Amino acid sequence: MWQYIQVLSSSSCPEISGSRTRSFLVRPSGRLNASIGHLLHYPTFHTKGPTENGEIADFSNPCLRLMLEKGFVPTTSFFHNRFCFRSQRTSSVDAPMKRWTGSQRKRHAWYTRYLMDNSSSQVWIIYGEDNRVWYLEQFLDVGAFKFETLPGCFVEGVVEYHRTDIFSDDRRVRRLVLFSFHPEYIFYRTLRRKGIMMDSLLNLAAALTGVSVKLRDFDLLNSVVKRSKYGTSTSSCPRISTVLSRHH
Repeated sequence: MWQYIQVLSSSSCPEISGSRTRSFLVRPSGRLNASIGHLLHYPTFHTKGPTENGEIADFSNPCLRLMLEKGFVPTTSFFHNRFCFRSQRTSSVDAPMKRWTGSQRKRHAWYTRYLMDNSSSQVWIIYGEDNRVWYLEQFLDVGAFKFETLPGCFVEGVVEYHRTDIFSDDRRVRRLVLFSFHPEYIFYRTLRRKGIMMDSLLNLAAALTGVSVKLRDFDLLNSVVKRSKYGTSTSSCPRISTVLSRHH
């Protein structure tokens, strides 16, 4: 995956201790043609592995460990941070990128757009409100949807169309994009409810693409709803290819 990160020069990197270093750039994990794409926010120094020349699929990072243990692994998923420079925050709500220059933020945004444009993943999951706002500003030819996966649990997202069909009456669907809490969210909020909601959304993404995951993993306090409207197995949910072929 190093070839993807080479387009970011040292000028894309904020200063650390008075100097810029590309070694804190964190490369994506997985393949651009993976079944599912995951867009996270930015990497931190919260890792037991090397802080330099790392990649996003880091089992020692709490958020990524949640994703990997759920069953989303680089063989079936593509992981990317919208800002891919390892940054130190001062609190749980701090956004270090706000202290970057505008040109640095734009460079990382361009890189993320480049990867998403070249991705053939049929489902993308956008984590966090900041990423959701950015995506909707970037990708305009979309159709919003919202539906209930469990009692009181709603999944929101958009149907993304091929840009070449923008003026067509019969637009082709390129992929589905689902909006999720950031995995870290459940560390600071009501675990049970948010865990159920995240499991519901992630299970749907996995079922649509035929990816095998643990159906109950983010529900950290356990129990509540044991069956979704698709049953206890992802095998009873229609594959994404079927959904896309029917949606116009």
